Amino acid sequence: MQNYQPTQGYDGEIGFDGTIEQDAQEFIVLQPGEHEFTVKSIEKGRFNGSQKADGLPPCNMVKVSLEINSNQGTAIVFDNIYLHTRVEWRISSFFGAIGQKKKGEPLRMNWNSVIGQKGKAKIVNNEYNGNTYNNVASYVLPDDYDQPVQTQMQGMQGGWKPGQF
Repeated sequence: MQNYQPTQGYDGEIGFDGTIEQDAQEFIVLQPGEHEFTVKSIEKGRFNGSQKADGLPPCNMVKVSLEINSNQGTAIVFDNIYLHTRVEWRISSFFGAIGQKKKGEPLRMNWNSVIGQKGKAKIVNNEYNGNTYNNVASYVLPDDYDQPVQTQMQGMQGGWKPGQF
C-alpha cells in the first residue's frame, strides 16, 4: 500500500526511466497517546495464521491506513484488522471509533464506507530491529457509543400518524 500523490494531476504508472518530482517523506514517530485520525485507504487481504500455540488461524484481514496530523507533521499509521471471531471486539472497536457501530447493535461491515471517516486511536511506539514504529494499541470509542441510533421516524418532530398525509 502506498501513499502516492499524483504529479501534476497524473495518476498512473511511472516508467523505469520516468521523471519524478516529489521529495521523500520523513517517517514520523508520534508521541504515545490518543490521536485523531482519518481513514485514508483500506486493503483487503488474507492472514496466513500464526504459528504460536494460541495464535490466530488463517482468516480474512483488512489493512487500514490512518492519517494522523500532529505537531511533528502528518503520519500514516497502518493497522491490520483480522476478521475472526476471536478478535471481533477489535473490529467493533474500529467501527465504533468511526461512529458506525453502537453498543449492543449488530453491524454489517461495509469497508467501502470507512474511507474518509474520522475517529480516535491510542497510539503506542514499538521497537523492532532497532527502529521505532507507531502502532494502534486500541481504538477510542466516542462518548455516544452506548446510545442507540435514532431512526428518522423517531427524530421527526410531531412524528408520523397512520392515515394522515
